[in-house]
Amino acid sequence: LLEKLGASAILVRSKLEPVTKNRARDFADPKLFYRTSEIRARANIVNQTIKPDLVICLHFNGTASKDLTPNQHFHIILNGTYTKGELAHEDERFEMLQRLLSGTITEEIALAREVATSFNQSIKLPAYRYPDSARASQNLANHPNLWARNLLANRLYQCPVIFMEPYVMNSIPFISRYRKNPRGIYQEYAQAVAEGVARYYSSK
Repeated sequence: LLEKLGASAILVRSKLEPVTKNRARDFADPKLFYRTSEIRARANIVNQTIKPDLVICLHFNGTASKDLTPNQHFHIILNGTYTKGELAHEDERFEMLQRLLSGTITEEIALAREVATSFNQSIKLPAYRYPDSARASQNLANHPNLWARNLLANRLYQCPVIFMEPYVMNSIPFISRYRKNPRGIYQEYAQAVAEGVARYYSSK
């Protein structure tokens, strides 16, 4: 869709397998495989090979519940809200300063606004809200869909990054739709993102 508008759209990976050469069995804690090793390998591709104008992380949200949930929601994550514990690490302080000095947040907010508008107009999922007690997240620009969190991907990628979190994969509505027409979900997701990106760049 974006390529039809003249953009160059490049996937960080084109196969259903990790980018990193490591595997979960290589780590005492498997979380280090998919939360750290894989994301750092992707960051190396983004920063050293692709060198894009922006990165859009296309995720499907889910909850930790073992039971099916009744509702879906939508939000977009941008970099920010570093906790005291995170700032105790030298690498995270350095990466935070890199992002602050790059000024990417200005473009990220403007782009995320347009993508959120597109999503809200076409897909109409309710906005997700983090609990007021959540110290690792903060609402951005008084926009119901925009939230700041310090994720490894949106910290390491050296360009504007918006982190999409629509739907809830373990919700009754999502599973019902997916069983009937999975392609329809992918298509509406891609269309909403493409229209938001196009709207943002056409307004510049």
